[in-house]
Amino acid sequence: MEDIKSAILIVHRQPTAAPPLQSTAPFPSLEPELNSYSDFHIILVYKHVHINIYKHVYIDVYKHIHVDVYKHVYIDIYKHVYIDVYKHIHIDVYKHVYIDIYKHVYIDIYKHVYIDVYNNRSLFRKFSSIS
Repeated sequence: MEDIKSAILIVHRQPTAAPPLQSTAPFPSLEPELNSYSDFHIILVYKHVHINIYKHVYIDVYKHIHVDVYKHVYIDIYKHVYIDVYKHIHIDVYKHVYIDIYKHVYIDIYKHVYIDVYNNRSLFRKFSSIS
């Protein structure tokens, strides 16, 4: 694993049941390397951002984005992309990344990370710039 240059946020949470998604892209699913910490964790490192929600989301912002939400989506970051996956995912890779997965997650990859996780459980954390 690369040296952690910014911060690590780990939120332990029991997963809740959710229906599977319909496949939206013919790409193979990608299991993140860092999927053993907890059921939900966000790991912010120098060259990569791993977003793991129920161990199914991986984002590498410096080369491309793989969004594997129940193993169904691949997104290339080199253009502005809007995708609706299960509920809401909006990705504008030139400035910000907004990801609303199970209601409340906001991620601005280039500056800070703000997290509001699930309806009645809010967690806000502000990190310094990762670059």
